[in-house]
Amino acid sequence: MAKVIGDQAALSVYTRLLTHTKEVVADLKSSVWVWYSDCVDDQDIWSDKSDQKYVQEGGSLGERMSHAFQMHFKELGGKAILIGSDCADLKHKHLEQALTLLDSNDVVLGPALDGGYYLIGMRSYIPELF
Repeated sequence: MAKVIGDQAALSVYTRLLTHTKEVVADLKSSVWVWYSDCVDDQDIWSDKSDQKYVQEGGSLGERMSHAFQMHFKELGGKAILIGSDCADLKHKHLEQALTLLDSNDVVLGPALDGGYYLIGMRSYIPELF
């Protein structure tokens, strides 16, 4: 994106999307784990008191997502959903619906228009998905 719109504009878009994501998850009655690509930023918008912060592990996106789910189920158990920070259309109701659907389904996906997904949730770790 930065190659097309420039570094400052890309940073502005990223900051707005990250703020939107934080607002969407703010009312969840669940723990929030924030995964960083390189290093944990203690001076960002995520709370050091209420949000858990980790550095992603793994080479591919699938490996990083798999590791995040493995850690969740090892530490907390129970259902979990994973979202990116780049979905402007994400709403709190999408997260609540996914969590509700996990009461009776092993996996939930939030489909994206590009053929991928913006959300994946599991009620137990299923390594074959990655």
